[in-house]
Amino acid sequence: MDASSSAKHQLFPVRDMDLLHHYTACTYQYMTDLPQHYAVWQVVVPRLAFQHPFLLHGLLAASALHRHHTAEPAQKPNLMNLARYHQQHALTRYIPLLQSIDDENCHALFAFSVLLGVLCYSLLHEDEENEQPLAVRFMDVFDSLGGAVVVARVATQCLRDGPLGPIMHPLTPVIRDFSVLHPGMAAALERLLECADQVYRDASSKAGLDATQRRNAYHNGIYAISTVLSPTNYQNRKLTTVVSWSIIAGPDYLALLRQRDALAVVILGHYGVALHQLLNPLWILEGLGKRLTDSVIGEVDECWHDVLAYAKAQVDQPVTPAQPKT
Repeated sequence: MDASSSAKHQLFPVRDMDLLHHYTACTYQYMTDLPQHYAVWQVVVPRLAFQHPFLLHGLLAASALHRHHTAEPAQKPNLMNLARYHQQHALTRYIPLLQSIDDENCHALFAFSVLLGVLCYSLLHEDEENEQPLAVRFMDVFDSLGGAVVVARVATQCLRDGPLGPIMHPLTPVIRDFSVLHPGMAAALERLLECADQVYRDASSKAGLDATQRRNAYHNGIYAISTVLSPTNYQNRKLTTVVSWSIIAGPDYLALLRQRDALAVVILGHYGVALHQLLNPLWILEGLGKRLTDSVIGEVDECWHDVLAYAKAQVDQPVTPAQPKT
């Protein structure tokens, strides 16, 4: 039996041992912006992963994507293939388990749901060959984060009492007071509210929502932006808060976005500002804010471009590049 054949029959191939080592040595730091939570992602989650193969595949996929980010060009294709291989194997096992969440598997399911959000953000950053516009592909990220909500809703108390308790936090309270924001952003969001009040009565039914539900959905998406950009939230837990935007916006807004409702897409373009203005963004988010807003501008009719003018001006400003963690 040659070396390559032998590797295929190993229970845990050397390449995967290398990926797991990289995760526990480096990648875990990119799972949170709170150093006090590092131990959960470095120690607790890998321990869970050895009991739940889908989570182990998820960790290996995250490690491969992290290494892909800084790898030499010749190494990138192999690392991307490894990442996709492990992510697909993880999803094959993870998705059916969402129908049978219990006290035994809820911890691993929740950890993987958060991890899946990181994987999807990573693929947005790395996958330049996808023909779908970036603004459309963001739905994959929002859907993956929705999985964490499903698990948390079913097993809230068990999660709080278990090994992942330290990272379990309630959603950030919604901020509807625009006066706490930069005046330019406050004016931009006020204009979005005006647009919502003008278009919500559109006779066409979208996403099965009536006029009142559509208006509320637009408002939820807009207020979610003011929430993630509120100085108190943004300074204290900026990464965690910003990536939770789609959860705060709610399912009705996401349903409109999935239907590519014009105003819902324009609201998404303003979310790009929050991503763009992160100080020292993680490698998975670097450059995504500008790319998202630009993608939205390319998707919607020109009549919306003036509404997006402030967001466009903000994402065109230079920001601090992502810094490696030591």
